[in-house]
Amino acid sequence: MNKSVLLVQISDIHCGPMFREKTFQDAIKEISAMSPDGVLVTGDLTEDGLMSEFQTVATQMKKLKADKVIYVSGNHDYRSTGYLLFRQFFPFSQITEIENIVIAIISSARPDRDDGEVGHRQNLWLESALAKHQDKLKIAAIHHHIIQSHL
Repeated sequence: MNKSVLLVQISDIHCGPMFREKTFQDAIKEISAMSPDGVLVTGDLTEDGLMSEFQTVATQMKKLKADKVIYVSGNHDYRSTGYLLFRQFFPFSQITEIENIVIAIISSARPDRDDGEVGHRQNLWLESALAKHQDKLKIAAIHHHIIQSHL
């Protein structure tokens, strides 16, 4: 019998000048109360990719109670020198397994750009990585929209 797995996803925290700390703390408490097996944090943890923002949000994220926390970078995290800082504060594995689920991380963020992209080599890596997990439910986590809309 398969055990059920609880995954929670949160995104766009935007720690910076407009950070709503009380709202974020309430969200952390609510998520922690769920006792999730994993939390996907899918980008834009910071507003401007500044050291002070990374320090603040890293401290806040330590309050989260979950078996695994999986981080994906967003375009705001890659502003300024954030693309150099992100992995220092949020080291991550591109593949995470939780029970019968495999989660693959793809970074669509590019330094100092608002839009995102996934390159050909990333697509090849994703295809190869997921092919190794035939017997598992597969999740690909990314910050940006997969299909760009042009209105």
